[in-house]
Amino acid sequence: MSERITLLVAGESGSGKSLWVAKLPYALIYDTDLGGGVSYAANRIAANKSERLEVGSYLEILADLKAREKAGTLGQWYTLAIDHVTALQQESNLRHNPNNERDYGRSNEVASKEWRAIREFCRRHDFNLICTGHIKGKWEKDTQVGLQIDGAKNMEGDVSIVLHLRRKVGGGYPSSAIVQKWRRDPDDERGKVPLMFDWTPEEFVRIDGTNALTRAREPVKLAT
Repeated sequence: MSERITLLVAGESGSGKSLWVAKLPYALIYDTDLGGGVSYAANRIAANKSERLEVGSYLEILADLKAREKAGTLGQWYTLAIDHVTALQQESNLRHNPNNERDYGRSNEVASKEWRAIREFCRRHDFNLICTGHIKGKWEKDTQVGLQIDGAKNMEGDVSIVLHLRRKVGGGYPSSAIVQKWRRDPDDERGKVPLMFDWTPEEFVRIDGTNALTRAREPVKLAT
């Protein structure tokens, strides 16, 4: 059995995050953009035997997954994709702190737990989990020390692959994917992961070197 893909992709608007998600096969795609950010690719999504749903919160995603589980209709999906998590994190923060009061991060902690409930569902049900999000500065003591995804607290630690997208000079397709993290044994026969590659599904699959995106899911037996 190949390992499952858990992937976070951060980038500016127009860097190709949504188009990449629309190309996924057998994917349950949760679209969080107002009006449907991936709606333009409906025909492509259908041709890939995937499905797109518009959602507004982490809770809606979890409720939909549990309803499908109860109805026995989860089996046809290999990947759960969220495009994008930034909107969901913002919605949850506002729901738990509607007056935007200083709460020392408590609302963000609660919102992050909602995200992790989805991550745990995917782990137990053998899903690939692919999430996109906007990119923002990472700050320490009033100094920007890098970039990170605009999502749940410590979200990049919840996955095995983190990529930041950068549009090429002059624009055009595809963007470049900058590898921030890709867990792989140094002696893995697939070789070293490149520091940068063209952001296309074909190139990602070649580097991943497994059939994870097209492998049917299997029940996961957890320790008792």
